[in-house]
Amino acid sequence: MKYDLVYKTATTPYFPICLMGSNYSRNFKTLSGVDKPAEPVVAVIDHGTVSWFFPFSLRKLAALVVSRIVTSLTLVGNIKRQEKILSSQLVKLTNFNLRCFYKGKTLTPVGRRYLERLFEVYHKYAYFVDAPGFLFQLYYIEVLKAKLFKHWRSDSRKQKEIKFNLLLSSVQLTNYEKYLSDLIRGATSGRINKPRLVKKYFWLVHDYLGDIIDEKYLTAQLKEIKSEVDEYRSQLQAARRRISEINKITAALPVGLRREMNNIHQLMYLYNERKKEVINKVNIFIRQLVTWRYPHYSLSQLRKIYQLAPKEIISLLAGDKIDNWPQRDKSAVYLMADGQISSGGRKYLLLLKDTVSKALKGLPASPGKAVGQASIILNISHIPKFKKGTILVAPFTNVNYLPIMRAAKAIITETGGLTSHAAIVARELNKPCIVGVKNLIASLCDGDRIEVNADKGLIKKL
Repeated sequence: MKYDLVYKTATTPYFPICLMGSNYSRNFKTLSGVDKPAEPVVAVIDHGTVSWFFPFSLRKLAALVVSRIVTSLTLVGNIKRQEKILSSQLVKLTNFNLRCFYKGKTLTPVGRRYLERLFEVYHKYAYFVDAPGFLFQLYYIEVLKAKLFKHWRSDSRKQKEIKFNLLLSSVQLTNYEKYLSDLIRGATSGRINKPRLVKKYFWLVHDYLGDIIDEKYLTAQLKEIKSEVDEYRSQLQAARRRISEINKITAALPVGLRREMNNIHQLMYLYNERKKEVINKVNIFIRQLVTWRYPHYSLSQLRKIYQLAPKEIISLLAGDKIDNWPQRDKSAVYLMADGQISSGGRKYLLLLKDTVSKALKGLPASPGKAVGQASIILNISHIPKFKKGTILVAPFTNVNYLPIMRAAKAIITETGGLTSHAAIVARELNKPCIVGVKNLIASLCDGDRIEVNADKGLIKKL
């Protein structure tokens, strides 16, 4: 069986993302009506880096699944109903005092069953909310692009690219934009209820083992906003213009394409915004469960726990012996078949041989050179974690990315040409930019130190 390396990361641990990733090996009949099982997905851990491999056969199957969903009159409505039911269950499951599940520092049998139920609902939630959005981004965007470009045949290439990039943007304010709006209002009025804002947004920047917004975090953000309030206001004004433009473009499409775009916008809202809020809250609760047993563990020690499979984490918290579990961070293989997670054979380690970094080359879109850390932003839900002065690495960009594009040292995208959104904006901002870099996301890890030569279209790991 042949595999694609679709994602490689040294910052996002195996767990709990495996509860989402294992869904790509399931039958998608409930989602789409397509009754065909997917082949196994493989995750390989090598010295802290997790590489996700999807079978070649998933390309065609996923495109068919997404096509059925986004052209249907009823399937997206069913997904939304399931999201509402399952998110409510997850909220209830995370509304407990941790003391209920532990005797001393050991997870009780009641705690074990509780955590098994939590992981079960998490997995099901990801099936309905994460799978359609991720499959769309990975396997359907080019299909959609061909449809829209055919309809806009009389437009110039640049006009088509501008409209397409707008349609891939959020048709409502993102969670991050709502957060900025609340902060701007508080910063300019001088009246801000920090505890209320913490309660509302504490989950926003968390990413499995990341930060949680507290009052100290808010104070720093408010200070920054006060110093550049006009810039932040302009960002929100641009967001509202974006929404207006997307609605105009969508309204002008023929009925079939308009319905498809409306379905896509609903799916991507669930994937980028609802999922981020719900799953982040659950992930924070899970981390609290882990740190209850291991309160003095450093982040690197917690990461070693998070390279275990879900059942093993439950066993570890319950005091069971897991042989050589601290070594799992150095080398491990997980096989996901029919949504179930098990240890994979060592033969899958051979997949890493094909991922040895080679020189990355793309199209020079805006000249210049830069050296810095790579910040991989897979979709708009990751935008809050971007750090000023790093190099933006993304599958593509659209207008949602403008604030971080301004703050980036350089911009690199996996797709796109000289008239793509990334290329046009980078030239306007006078930022080094390379587009159309094949295997970019799979070749770099978040935090890698890289050298960008946008004069020649070359990216080099340092």
